[in-house]
Amino acid sequence: MQFLELKNGVPSHDTFRRIFCILEFNEFQRFFINWTSEIRKKLNIQNDQICIDGKTLRRYFKSRASKALHMVSAWSSGTSLSLGQVATEEKSNEITAVPQLLKILENKGMSPKP
Repeated sequence: MQFLELKNGVPSHDTFRRIFCILEFNEFQRFFINWTSEIRKKLNIQNDQICIDGKTLRRYFKSRASKALHMVSAWSSGTSLSLGQVATEEKSNEITAVPQLLKILENKGMSPKP
């Protein structure tokens, strides 16, 4: 086994959903960004291209009473990992979420270089 031995097999979709529903989002985001930052350090990636992109989650609004969820994410081309995501504010757009995401990444030493 390369990463993790799962003697009872891969957990079901419902199990993953229950776990993600009970996680505190801000704590998970902080942990995840720290983890990706450590991976970049261990791989000695210094001149990484970080791509910023916005997406609308498909079918999110059909199962809820709310409107569609719009997310902005950062992708590391050097590690092929997502570095983080931020949801846009309701009645807003990607332009307001990008600075929030960049600020989070900058706090972990992943700021874009001019």
